[in-house]
Amino acid sequence: MAQFANITVDGQPITTEAQCESFTGGLFTGLLTPEYKDSIAAGRIAYDADAAGDCLDAAANLSCSAYAQLSGHESVHCDKPFIVPKVADGGMCAQDYECTSNNCDGASSSMVNGTCKPVPTAGQDCTGKCAQGLYCGYDQTAMKEACQAVKANGSTCGGDDECTSNHCVSNTCSASPPPVCDGM
Repeated sequence: MAQFANITVDGQPITTEAQCESFTGGLFTGLLTPEYKDSIAAGRIAYDADAAGDCLDAAANLSCSAYAQLSGHESVHCDKPFIVPKVADGGMCAQDYECTSNNCDGASSSMVNGTCKPVPTAGQDCTGKCAQGLYCGYDQTAMKEACQAVKANGSTCGGDDECTSNHCVSNTCSASPPPVCDGM
């Protein structure tokens, strides 16, 4: 039997549907739900129950083998986000998902608020996030971290985010992801 999305718990692969459901349920209730509840209570996001239900239905309709093929860069495709950001640029935030721009700058894990800002564009300073079609990397000419155009397949890369394909395999942008061990 194939592993589910190459996930292991305490070094052991998840190999049954029950283990997968337990892991996924624990992830949402233990990690994501408390953060979302805090953001909802602060008035920074709204929860769209209909969109969440549609997303869960999409996940429920996947076969075990289709779910096992999802990589860390993919998830169940949901047409509508179920977390709706409510903070405009210039407002206080704790998480990217609270901002209409999806960019909370300066927040830290120690509950220090940041500020919602526009996502940096080409040539602008960055700290990991850039507008679509760009990645944040060291610009040799400007001698700083700046947003740069993603690279075509065959180009040298240091990470998946540098490639249009989102796959950097052996330091080269590749159309195909690296092979995944399915535990067999």
